Amino acid sequence: MAPGLSRLHRDARGAGLVEYLMLVGLVGLLALAAFRHFGQTAQAKIEGQARCVEALDAGCGKGNDGVVPSRAQVVDGLATEHAPSAQALAGAGAEVASTGLAARLLGLLRHLDPIGRAQAADAPPPSPAAARVDANEEGRRIADAVVTALRRTEPYSEIGNPRWRLAPRSWLASRDLWGISWGNELPGALLQSPPASHWGRRSETMAQPDACGANCRTRAERDFGIRECQSQADCTTGTCTGVAAAGASLCTGHSDFLYDEVYRTFVAAERTVTFATFGAPNEGYTAAIRNALTELHNRQPPGGRGMDVRLLIGEAPDGNQPTGTNVRSILADLTRDLPADSPIRVTVATYGGAPASWNHAKMIVADGREALVGGHNWWTNDYNRTNPVHDVSLRLRGPAARHAEAYFEPLWAYALSGRRHASRGTGVPHAAAPVTQGTPGEGVPVISVGVPGGTTANLASGVAGDTALMTMIRSARRTVRLSQQELVSQQLAAPSRQWVTETVPGALGRRAGDLAASALAQHIDPRLLDELALAMMRGVRVEVVLTGLNPATSTDGYSHGWSTEQTRQAVIAHLRANLPRLQRMQRQPVVGGASMDEVANNLEIRELRFSDEDNILVNGQPEPLRNHAKVLIVDDAAAYVGSQNMYPGGLAGQRPMTQLAEFGYIFLGETVHPTIVRDYWDRMWPLARGRPDPG
Repeated sequence: MAPGLSRLHRDARGAGLVEYLMLVGLVGLLALAAFRHFGQTAQAKIEGQARCVEALDAGCGKGNDGVVPSRAQVVDGLATEHAPSAQALAGAGAEVASTGLAARLLGLLRHLDPIGRAQAADAPPPSPAAARVDANEEGRRIADAVVTALRRTEPYSEIGNPRWRLAPRSWLASRDLWGISWGNELPGALLQSPPASHWGRRSETMAQPDACGANCRTRAERDFGIRECQSQADCTTGTCTGVAAAGASLCTGHSDFLYDEVYRTFVAAERTVTFATFGAPNEGYTAAIRNALTELHNRQPPGGRGMDVRLLIGEAPDGNQPTGTNVRSILADLTRDLPADSPIRVTVATYGGAPASWNHAKMIVADGREALVGGHNWWTNDYNRTNPVHDVSLRLRGPAARHAEAYFEPLWAYALSGRRHASRGTGVPHAAAPVTQGTPGEGVPVISVGVPGGTTANLASGVAGDTALMTMIRSARRTVRLSQQELVSQQLAAPSRQWVTETVPGALGRRAGDLAASALAQHIDPRLLDELALAMMRGVRVEVVLTGLNPATSTDGYSHGWSTEQTRQAVIAHLRANLPRLQRMQRQPVVGGASMDEVANNLEIRELRFSDEDNILVNGQPEPLRNHAKVLIVDDAAAYVGSQNMYPGGLAGQRPMTQLAEFGYIFLGETVHPTIVRDYWDRMWPLARGRPDPG
């Protein structure tokens, strides 16, 4: 043995070479174990601090100045006070479950190395594969925040989670309001009307159906009101197209493809169809459902068990739909072509749970396997004619379809508890398919989320939909994108508008714009105002597209009478008036010390446009472009599509007897960009434009 090695071996102050190597290995194993544990512990601590902030718990996690820190400040504080960064360990700890050892170590080094962070700023744009990974990671981050918030506020309402089934439930508590699932598919493109091909095109290029009016001859023509054709030469207007829902070719218009979307969802079923909407379907949509029921009847084998078809119609007492919907008349119309002994059992029921509550969810679910969910009401005159309402829905296959069905069940039970329902047919109800969550990591992750409505059976229920939407905005780091009908309450009628814009400023001698904006802010949900203001303070870009104003009346059935600039100023007025409180919630003035004007510039609100036209001429009169979509996109990694509006009444708050029944899907990860950012938002936003205060 060399003298040097002999001295090292005999040195009592150090370990032997073999022992040293063993010690290094042991320390490495302990470090990995501690790394996993500390990552989870740090993440739990961060979530705990966030809960304290959201609950404004004065005795929980205060800083030295007595202010409860936000989740971002907890992470930043840990990063400043501790090395390595707790945020890095928490983020890297989350990677442990899904990556190999080498990837974990590289990820940890990337998080910890300040030089690597500095170099990243000059690095080339990420590859498409890296962008997908980032979108999936961001989607998981947002999903974690939403699920954590829902499990805290709605622990007994999670769909498909057996661990809650053993927990005690109040008879008042509504079950099955929300759930997360994997293994879902989003077949085809996002369902937009007018179709996506219409973006950038003027109204004169929009194909109108060739209406046959009093000259309708065939059954298809009478049912759909559109001329039947054998070739394009038969059509004065429209496009000769085969329509499965009609069993014939018709001279169709821009959005008549929606008839087939409804029809095909119905006929995809073998056991059950679950249908919910606001207001009874009419004209062509009634015909599409009727013909689907006939097709299902013709498929039934002799002596079979049949099918169970349930249709729930939301009934509003405010004139949108007449109180006292005649369910027997609707049932007779839908089952016109079915024999009395058909094995297709069809039941129609209405739900108007309180003077200001009704079903507003829109869904068609086939066998709990496939669902069409979104904002569309099935009304021909609104969607298929001269000035179509813009709307968005989503087709989905997978466990989330069964979640929609599970959400529907208590609404249906409540509707049947009254007298407003009617049935015909001999079909026997089928046992419901089991509720599953799928396998994590497979397919598209989806959070199903709903609000139960103001039924007396749901007085103790929470508002899962509100919680999910607000948490999505709270999770934003880069962008919040909203496509909505309105943000201002529908209850602010014409006399109130005059009071806000004229009387109040004049009486008090204040500048009309400032005070009017402050007064208007009282008619936007305060939680939404807080979350938008906090996002702007974080440097998040907030983009909103709303319904256009009617140039003649400043209002419309889909607009509540406020310009985009008035709405924007209302949000900014709320931010200014509540800045000290918001700063305490955020625990910093604004990101980077930006001025109030710079913060305000993070918000832009525009009116819907399809082209350079501000309005559409209908019978020589200008009409606004109407937006009925209910879309929220956060960081291009999480998107909500459903029935829930963001104005008061749509956001239920703590007023269970005024809330509506709502349902929608939040889909996450790399699917968000091609489905709804590239093919929807990136087409709509450049065309939309702001409108100044009309006064």
